[in-house]
Amino acid sequence: MSNDSKRTVLSPEDTGLDRRKFLAIAGTIGAPVVAGCVGEGDDDDDDIGAGDTLYTSLEASVDNLDPAYTSLAVTFAVTSQIVESLFRFDHELGIVEELGTDIELSDDGTTWTVELREGVEFQPPHQREFVADDVVTNFERRLDPDAGTVW
Repeated sequence: MSNDSKRTVLSPEDTGLDRRKFLAIAGTIGAPVVAGCVGEGDDDDDDIGAGDTLYTSLEASVDNLDPAYTSLAVTFAVTSQIVESLFRFDHELGIVEELGTDIELSDDGTTWTVELREGVEFQPPHQREFVADDVVTNFERRLDPDAGTVW
């Protein structure tokens, strides 16, 4: 596994995943690692601010806010509003870029290269740039059999 600040390269030896499994995990793996990440957004909305409250109705209780430790649809519905993945699927199962802007499989099928969106930062108190090490750390956490993650 190798990476620089904006590029992550993974091989099957690193992950043990085929293409289908890799894309399934890539769609969910970015979420807990990038919780609180924000890009350059529009700050002109004066109607929303600190201390505002959102009330909603859910069909079940949320068990936690880390998608790595749940398989509940209601939890994914909530966490998808506050975290981003590398990629996600749209309603027609097309791949949509989120924190990943491009994904390539090497000609020999042994290495995945993921380009990361620039200008993404974690929110305070961990305010810093989102980098490839964050993705690598999350893959390692997800693949660690002792971590107890669902995926």
